[in-house]
Amino acid sequence: MPTIFRFLFSLVVIAIVFSAIVFALGNFVAPNTRSLTIRLPPSRIEPQPVPRPPPPEPPAPPAGSEPVAGTEATEP
Repeated sequence: MPTIFRFLFSLVVIAIVFSAIVFALGNFVAPNTRSLTIRLPPSRIEPQPVPRPPPPEPPAPPAGSEPVAGTEATEP
């Protein structure tokens, strides 16, 4: 039982020290503040349109093949 008590006591002491450090950093250390300016070129503010590629052409029928019945165009 004394071994478990020493282990738990050590963990509690480490947790208290860690909490005290976090508390001290949060309350006694002030962050450095400054203004920041980033200049952007107009080309990044106004995006250029992206050109669209032309639509793909339908595949040509193989050479020497006969058209399927009912698909040829008829003139009136």
